Amino acid sequence: VSQSRYVVFLVHGIYRKMGADPELMQQVKTLPELLRKQGLQHVFFAILLMFVQWGMEGVKWRLMFSSTFKMPWGVALRSIFSGLAFSMITPNRVGEFAGRVLYLPHEFRMKGTAFTFISNLGQLLITLLVGCIGLFSDYHHFEKLLEPHGLVPVLQVLYWVTPVFVLGVLFLYFSGSRWLGQLWKLKWLNRYREQIEVIDSLSLSVLLYVLCWSGLRYLIFILQYGVLFSLSGELPHPLSLAMATSMLFLWLSIVPTFSIAELGIRWQFAYWLFTPVSMNYPLILLVVALVWFINFILPAMIGSFILFFFKPFGRSAK
Repeated sequence: VSQSRYVVFLVHGIYRKMGADPELMQQVKTLPELLRKQGLQHVFFAILLMFVQWGMEGVKWRLMFSSTFKMPWGVALRSIFSGLAFSMITPNRVGEFAGRVLYLPHEFRMKGTAFTFISNLGQLLITLLVGCIGLFSDYHHFEKLLEPHGLVPVLQVLYWVTPVFVLGVLFLYFSGSRWLGQLWKLKWLNRYREQIEVIDSLSLSVLLYVLCWSGLRYLIFILQYGVLFSLSGELPHPLSLAMATSMLFLWLSIVPTFSIAELGIRWQFAYWLFTPVSMNYPLILLVVALVWFINFILPAMIGSFILFFFKPFGRSAK
């Protein structure tokens, strides 16, 4: 409930801000015209990119199972979208694994939980690494953007904390199989030991492939922002766009959120960070809302449909 109140409060604040500024209201009035002229093509392309990037996540998912379970594409995609449906009601989408493993054979479900963790860890590593590079290479630029909002101390904390996060996640990612293998040796989890020992079979090459696909997904996210910002009729500067999105993703990966409040947090961060990309504040809000809806709400709706109409696997793949 508090998360919903936060969203209502933020939307009301944005509405009041626009109503008090004639220039912003004029920008708002131009949005319907932009959408009529070329919006459908841009939104449709962004939706296609959504299927591409979640398809890449499916490639990662199948790749990790490749040595023990030849996962059909249909099962992979159902698992991905069902996981998104579950993730929408948990903070930072930690419940995603519960939806994913429903469409796995029973004997692979514990392993699927571990593989979900490893896949998400690889994506987080790319987010932290690129965000760290952006932060270090253009720190003074972000300092100027955030100084009027009193957020320079937060930026300074990120400057020192992010590299530590990168090293920690890097270590955990490439030694994760051993850590998880030890975890499952706990007495109360011992009965699952044989089922998940295959985690140790994730070779260095598989982990690197997963990391490469995570990097490609990251590029698709940035491309989606570029496609939707071009609704204004002008292509955003690629470097400014990459820097702003890298910092946005970095902040979102560190700040705990519920999906229902995530749009409001994205709006607030984007307002601070995307000024070099576009001075059209309503366009920034529209682009952020569209990316959030296309990448998370729409796939979660698809996942809910799948959960309703498709039965999970039986107890065994045999």
